[in-house]
Amino acid sequence: MRWFLSLLIAAMFASSCVAAIEEGDVDVGQRIYLKSLSDSIGINGADFAKRHTAEEWSALLDGEGERFAAETIATYPATKDFLSSRAFVKQIAHIKALLVLYAKDSAAFPICN
Repeated sequence: MRWFLSLLIAAMFASSCVAAIEEGDVDVGQRIYLKSLSDSIGINGADFAKRHTAEEWSALLDGEGERFAAETIATYPATKDFLSSRAFVKQIAHIKALLVLYAKDSAAFPICN
């Protein structure tokens, strides 16, 4: 019984760590936007996040973010280098957390000018 309980607790801890990694961190997303996208896009993060609703951002950033990359590169060609990189794919969860939280159907306002 004790072995089973220990195994159950370990499994719960491991699943919570995986969920936290997949969710992303809004603060990290803001830093990524500022460092890798804001100069290429030329608008502040608040204006960029307000381009879509949370549901639309989620759909655009599903998987490896191909739809997001294609739409953003078409509108802002200077973003191609970053959005075509492995770094972008690794950081999608954080970018998604930022854009979903501050989407146009959200009352939240980012501080990433």
